[in-house]
Amino acid sequence: MQCILETMQSCQITAGQLILSLLTDRAQKNHSVNDLVPCVIDVFSAFLQHPSMQDKLKDFVLTRAGSTYHKEILSLVSQMGGWHFGASSATTKQLKDFSLEDME
Repeated sequence: MQCILETMQSCQITAGQLILSLLTDRAQKNHSVNDLVPCVIDVFSAFLQHPSMQDKLKDFVLTRAGSTYHKEILSLVSQMGGWHFGASSATTKQLKDFSLEDME
């Protein structure tokens, strides 16, 4: 490990730069990066154990999840999503005939 750290230092590459390059550089996709992806839970767990990262990582994950759910909900309620309900134009018959089970 010391050899790797010394090489990174001599090349002026940080650990973050190395990982980002491994994950984003298409030329690296067939190399050792394949082992990194299955370890993502362990990597996140390690970040969560680091005191300076706990709040930042939790905020990031919650923001991303909230954004994803927001987009999905907007997609579902759009007219093209098939779940759109126009309350101002609904008839009494449509309201009586409505069933959540039929929406599946």
